[in-house]
Amino acid sequence: MESNITPEEKDPWELHDRIFSEEHMYGFVERTAKKLGFTETLTALPLMKKYHAGQTRKGSEAIPYIYHPLLMACHACALGLKEDVLIATILLHDVCEDCPVTPEELPVAAEVQEAVRCMTYKRLEGETWKTAHDRYYETIGTNRLATITKVIDRCNNISTMMGTFSRKRMIEYINETEKYIMPLLDKLKFGYDGKYYDAAFLLKYHLLSVMDNDKHAICRL
Repeated sequence: MESNITPEEKDPWELHDRIFSEEHMYGFVERTAKKLGFTETLTALPLMKKYHAGQTRKGSEAIPYIYHPLLMACHACALGLKEDVLIATILLHDVCEDCPVTPEELPVAAEVQEAVRCMTYKRLEGETWKTAHDRYYETIGTNRLATITKVIDRCNNISTMMGTFSRKRMIEYINETEKYIMPLLDKLKFGYDGKYYDAAFLLKYHLLSVMDNDKHAICRL
């Protein structure tokens, strides 16, 4: 299908992988944590920076990896999810999967360690992809902090996949989101005595709208 957009119309567009500054986001999270007395978050911030040092996000701009957990932390704060152990979990959620450290070795509260453990994907010997994913998401669903973190993580990743994923990977990612993430969202929305209803509504709108737009775009690729 040919595009109706002329070269002249596209010419002013600038495409970027980075929308916000990781330095500014780091400062915002740090100031917020100090203001609210979030000791776990203040411990997690430099740990995140240390363990992800030298790592970059997928894409053409080689953005420092910390951009991702910092954006997630800011997203959580904007949704009103200002809870010390949650923000700490968000900041550290990829550390044990990407770096040589175990959850038990992280100098944070046991609650944060456990949530990070739930978030750390490992495919056991002999497991199929489906069995590993079923087990992984089932484990996440048993942990409140991991559930919230995973949903925000997916919102962030699916919002940026168009510029970095192949067509095949985008289709797989959307299917995975519909199968595994949407049930987590419903659990978040209707569980926990309604505490996260409003945040879950906004997160669900975010995911559904982005996925719908991506589906239209993928069909035209």
